[in-house]
Amino acid sequence: ISQDADPLRVVLSDNNFTENFGGLIGDQLKTAPKGFQKDHKEIDLLRFKQFIIRRDFTESDTQKENFSELMVSSFSAMIPFLDVMSNYLTTDLNGESII
Repeated sequence: ISQDADPLRVVLSDNNFTENFGGLIGDQLKTAPKGFQKDHKEIDLLRFKQFIIRRDFTESDTQKENFSELMVSSFSAMIPFLDVMSNYLTTDLNGESII
């Protein structure tokens, strides 16, 4: 993320993502993580200790005929986020796969 946050930012700003999840939630550091300057250009993302996305459904939502389609739509909206995070977690600093 510190080297190239653009893929994550694209996902987080996508209308389908924001309509389904709003944005990232999770615990954050109060200051910059160790080894990073507090004015790092990606500090807003680097402060996250958790990268959580969540969608709540009302009881009324769960009783709608199209609830299964709503679930599929939400899971589909999750895929770009999971792809980006998987890429960050499975490549080295040179962008080479570590698996």
